[in-house]
Amino acid sequence: MIQNQSLENSQLPSPLSRGQQALWFIYQKAPESVAYNIFITTRLAGELNLETWRKAWQKLIARHSILRTTYRTQDGKPVAVVSQDCNVKIEVTDASGWGSDELKAKIMAAVERPFNLETGPIMRLDLFARSPQEFVQLITMHHIAGDGWSFDLLIKELRVLYAASVENLPEAKIANLLADSPWQYADYVSWQSEMLLSARGEQLFRYWQKQLADCLPILNLPTDKARPRDLSGRNEFHIVEIDQRLREKLLQLAADIGVSLYRTMLAAFFVLLHRLSGQEDILLGSAMAARWSVEELKSLVGYCNNEVVLRATLADNPTFVEFLARIHHTVTEAQTHQDYPFDLLVKRLNPCRDANRHPLIQVDFTWRKHRWYKPENPELPAGEKALSIEPYLAVHQQGSVFDLSLAIEELDKSLHFIWEYSADLFDAKTIRRWARHLECLLESIVANPQQRVAFLPILRSEEQHQLLVSWNNTQTDSPHQRGLAAVAMPILLHPGIP
Repeated sequence: MIQNQSLENSQLPSPLSRGQQALWFIYQKAPESVAYNIFITTRLAGELNLETWRKAWQKLIARHSILRTTYRTQDGKPVAVVSQDCNVKIEVTDASGWGSDELKAKIMAAVERPFNLETGPIMRLDLFARSPQEFVQLITMHHIAGDGWSFDLLIKELRVLYAASVENLPEAKIANLLADSPWQYADYVSWQSEMLLSARGEQLFRYWQKQLADCLPILNLPTDKARPRDLSGRNEFHIVEIDQRLREKLLQLAADIGVSLYRTMLAAFFVLLHRLSGQEDILLGSAMAARWSVEELKSLVGYCNNEVVLRATLADNPTFVEFLARIHHTVTEAQTHQDYPFDLLVKRLNPCRDANRHPLIQVDFTWRKHRWYKPENPELPAGEKALSIEPYLAVHQQGSVFDLSLAIEELDKSLHFIWEYSADLFDAKTIRRWARHLECLLESIVANPQQRVAFLPILRSEEQHQLLVSWNNTQTDSPHQRGLAAVAMPILLHPGIP
C-alpha cells in the first residue's frame, strides 16, 4: 500500500482526462463503491528479497506520477494533485496455512476495500506468503489511476528493476531495458483536450454520430428477476477454461479467414446475444486501449481505456463467415476512431436514458492478454530467471456497471472465459447455461462456418431433450423457457443441420 501522500510537497493541481472526470463524478455519488477497483494477481516463485522488491516498487512510483496522484474539487472543477512522496509499503500476510479457496477469498476481501481518492493511496500492494519460496502478489488500484495496459507495463518494469537490482546493473543499462516515455499522465490529458477541440475531434464525433443514428436498440436479455429501480452493483463471476482442442480449431479458422481470434470470438458472442434475445440490431460495448494515436501512450501508466460501441445487424440471417467479415470491418473502423471519449459521446448524442441501465450499451465484451508474461523465455536476464512470475487469478475487476460482461483472457496456450453478471438480474445457473451455449456455438462454428447464424446449433443433445420435455408441461411458461424456445427453434425445425 502506498502511504498517504503529502499535499505540502505536491505540484500544482492539473485537469483530469474525460474518462477520469466520469469516474470522479461516479465516485462522488458512491465513494464506498468498489465497482471501479481493478486488480491483478501474480504468483512469485523463487528467492524473493523483500527489501529489493520494495525498492523496485518505489522506483516505479517515482517513474509514474499517476501512482502518486490524489483528486479533489477546486473552484467547482475536479483537479489532480501529484505528490513528490514515493514511499511505498507492501503488506505481507502469512498465508502458509491457507488452501487455494481461502487465499482467493482473502484476496477478494482485500480488493473489496474502497479507495479514498481525495486522501490516497490510490493503489495498494499486498504479498501473501504461501512458503519461503512462493508468494502471491496483489496489485489493487482505482480505475482512475490505470487500466489493464498499465498493469502490463508495471509488472514488466517491475521485473526489469528487480532483476537489475539483483544483478547490480548500472543505471545506464537499466534505462536501456525500460521503455521510457517522456510523457506523464498530465501530458496525455493535455493531448486529449487539444485533440477534442481540433478538426480531428469533430471528425471522430461525426463518425460515431453516423454509426449510432436512427433508433438505438436496448438489448433485452431474458432475466431471472425483474429489473429493480436501482441496481445494487452486486456482481458475480463464472469462469470457464475452454477445451484446448476447440481453441486450436478456432485459431485455425481465424487464420484461414484472415482475422484475429478476438474478432472471431466477438462475432460468436454477437450471435449468442442475437439468439438469446431474439433481437437483430444489437449494440455491444468493448473496451479498447486507445493508445495508438501517439507513440508515447504505449509506455504510459494511466487510465487511457475507452469504451467503444460496436453495432451489428443479423436481420438477413448471414452465414457466420459473412457476419465475421462485417464484424472485422466494424472493429477496424472502431479502432480507427477509438479516441473519442465514451462519456462525451453519450453527452452529445443525448440518447433516451433509463436510470437502471447503462447508457447505449448493456453488455460488454473484453479481450485480455498478459503482454508481460514470458514463459520459458531463454533470453530472460539471470535476475528474472531467479524469480518466476506468472499470472494467478483470471479476474481483473471487482465490479461492472453492465448487466453482463464477457472477458476472454488469453494466457500462453489457454483461454479463460470470465462471465461477470448482475446478481440483481441473473441467477448463477442461467449464466452457466449461457456459457455452455457459447461453447456449443463455437463448436458449431468451427464445424460449419458457412452455416447461417440462425441455424448454428447452440444446445447440446441433452438440453434439446430437456426443452422438448418442458414444452409438454403446459402449466409453466417461465421467461427461461420462452428464451430457450427462441434459442432452440431453428434447431428443432431443421434437425438435419450439423
